[in-house]
Amino acid sequence: MSRENFIRILFYFLCFFIFISSVQSQCSLSRNGCDSRFKFKVYITAVAKDGAAVSLVDKPEYKIIFLFTDRIVFYKTEDKSPMLSLDDSSHSQSKLEESIERVIYFGEVILECGGSKNKLCHVEQTPNYEKKPSFYEVRKYFPHPGTQCIILPFFESVYKDRDQKIVYICEDSISKIYNLIQFNNLISRKIERFQFLLSMDRYNTFHGILRLTEKLITVYNNQMVSVIGKIYNRKIIFLKNDKSKEYLFSYPFVQQSTQRTGAFIVKDIQGTGQLPSTWWEGFPDEPSPDSCCIYLKGDTESLVICQADQTGTRVESSPIVCADKVKQIYKEIDIPISNIKLYEAYYELLVNPLKRNKCESDEYVFMKKRLEDSADYSIDQDCRTIMQYSSDTKENKLELCRKYYMDELELEINQITLSNFEVLKGVRNCVVDKFSLNSKSTLNGNFNIYKIFFT
Repeated sequence: MSRENFIRILFYFLCFFIFISSVQSQCSLSRNGCDSRFKFKVYITAVAKDGAAVSLVDKPEYKIIFLFTDRIVFYKTEDKSPMLSLDDSSHSQSKLEESIERVIYFGEVILECGGSKNKLCHVEQTPNYEKKPSFYEVRKYFPHPGTQCIILPFFESVYKDRDQKIVYICEDSISKIYNLIQFNNLISRKIERFQFLLSMDRYNTFHGILRLTEKLITVYNNQMVSVIGKIYNRKIIFLKNDKSKEYLFSYPFVQQSTQRTGAFIVKDIQGTGQLPSTWWEGFPDEPSPDSCCIYLKGDTESLVICQADQTGTRVESSPIVCADKVKQIYKEIDIPISNIKLYEAYYELLVNPLKRNKCESDEYVFMKKRLEDSADYSIDQDCRTIMQYSSDTKENKLELCRKYYMDELELEINQITLSNFEVLKGVRNCVVDKFSLNSKSTLNGNFNIYKIFFT
């Protein structure tokens, strides 16, 4: 074969490969809101009649994953290879519907990782992942240490424990770990944006999702009371901790909507000036500094809640118990508050030209922290994965890390501004350009802070 013919054949092959690659993430159901599709090994749990968590399959299997504007759909496939094929996207609507294994709506998914708690977690990041029975069930099928899995926990309609319903999306091929990182970034943003838009409607059923139920101690009518606290996406509802379970009152998270309010673990802010001296008013005695207490600083009304001990009548005082418990309660409060703050900051910049044109506005302070947290997370998590498991050269891996940082920054800018031209222009002017977030020196400085931990 002549050199010219070889080059020509190679050129045609590359063109075909590029064509195949370009359609592998396209959806045949774009008219129905599907914009991309993927293929990973998936393990999905469900709930049996007795309330126990069970798996829909015996082991992780390849699934075709379709991402719609409001949901993720998992389809069965007979093709056991890791690559998407053209045939996967060319089935008729009825054929695809017959192979549906699970549909999960974005409003039911829990995001609890990332700099702003706006990402799906990698397994090792998931709180108490080693206590989940499903984790050990999945792990035995992936003995390779480079295997990466992200966890998609979801509420759905019926559940006793939110850990009962989990999807593990895994990749054990080093060459496809990049795909899993990109998939996580894409789906996390789609979920957050969907939930962000739901947060704009205070009467949406999304706010009725129960995040956590705990026995707590708080103050009601200037007296300490033992309660059952039900934490939802919009508020906490307090019931009497007795047989009656009588409704007492509720506390809306909209109290924390401005950038100078929020939820704080008492132990973390003692001595900083953020905690008023009368924070424990209504309690018979000031709780111990190590107690499981959270202070919610509101616009017009503040609140203190503390983890109850085993009796349910006193504040838990064991530092060992409090170390994990207070963080769990705080997280379930902080995530919905962060969503509310993001919406309020966006809305203020959208409707108030005076604030939008004033770079000192509190809303820009919040936006700046969001951008920095998300960009740093891309280095701390995505780049760490690349550096540890990729077999590429160190120079190529470092360059890819920098690319992820810049991509993450740009995607996050569009996310927090909902791509609105006026808000986006304000954020670029007052945050990105003012603080040189996308400059090479800032990028390298931030990168150097993290890279020492994983190079």
